[in-house]
Amino acid sequence: MIPCPRCGTSCEETHRFCHACGTVLGPRPGEDPLLGVTLPGGYLIRELIAEGGMGRIYRAEQAALEREVAVKVIHPHLAGDPDVARRFLVEARAASRLTHPNAVTIYAFGNMPAGQPYLVMQLLGGKQLSRVHEEEGPLPLERIVDILTQVLGALEQAHALSIVHQDVKPDNILVERLRSRGDLVKVIDFGLAHLLADTSDPFNAPLAGTPSYMSPEHARGERVDGRSDVYSVGVILYQLLTGHLPFEAATFTQTLLEVLNATPVDPRDRAPERSIPDALAVTTMRALAKNPNERQQTAADLAYALTRAVPLRRPSAHSVPPPAPPPLTCTVCGASNPQRRAFCGECGAPAVIPEEPLLRE
Repeated sequence: MIPCPRCGTSCEETHRFCHACGTVLGPRPGEDPLLGVTLPGGYLIRELIAEGGMGRIYRAEQAALEREVAVKVIHPHLAGDPDVARRFLVEARAASRLTHPNAVTIYAFGNMPAGQPYLVMQLLGGKQLSRVHEEEGPLPLERIVDILTQVLGALEQAHALSIVHQDVKPDNILVERLRSRGDLVKVIDFGLAHLLADTSDPFNAPLAGTPSYMSPEHARGERVDGRSDVYSVGVILYQLLTGHLPFEAATFTQTLLEVLNATPVDPRDRAPERSIPDALAVTTMRALAKNPNERQQTAADLAYALTRAVPLRRPSAHSVPPPAPPPLTCTVCGASNPQRRAFCGECGAPAVIPEEPLLRE
């Protein structure tokens, strides 16, 4: 007989659950030793639901709040590596600061008794954007803009907190289809994110990320900021519009060389059957500019350009409203004025509203 760790009831050794309260009694010989473990905060690990190169993700229950959560635990063979352990800690600290509805919520983090770092986070539904694109693509233009606007909302808050994701790609975007026929989007896995405050640290030097979605400055190993994530969203936008990546080389090195030196084919030429609006194509190509100074300068800028190119008839209730347009600079006196002003508030000169160029260069 073995006692239940929760209520103390004596149970048969062959049983997996307590017959009195339903608690997992513990792993059988040869089973995952984390099953049945209760973490600080009352998180009871129930089952393994996914496994990746860095760790395992478990479904757990927090009885006090009657909610299910996900617990990410680093692999034992990596836990002894100080670089990997620190990277995991960076993920925990960075992601726990995000409170945006389109970013995964972090509840707690710490270390297992054996020393393995763990992260307790929101248990998410939905599918990876890569799978949605594969199964349902090509997606309507309005749906693409809605999904990416939500992604950019989460990134905008991250950048405001000096966090750069550095691995924005369809596999790190979850899309849950709602009863309203809209999409709820969550950006996940800030495991490769680095706090800008730590960019002088030698730990940040190794190249990390996915080459097809990597910005040129990231590929060169330079210091990156939020504009690097803007580039990655531009790659996803191009892929969703055309069904192809901007650069599709056979090897890691060849891909990086194309990211650094090649110019992507205009999406209107890559997928003429899609009838991509000129404004959307121009926005896409600008996001893919090699020079970060020539891209949209913030995630909010790109979101605004997208919703301007393809207006959303029913903006998602789960994303932030379309960002306000950037201020206008008076061409006479140089004063900054809010949008939708007919005259400069400083000198009275008529306002000149710039438009996105629609012609091919």
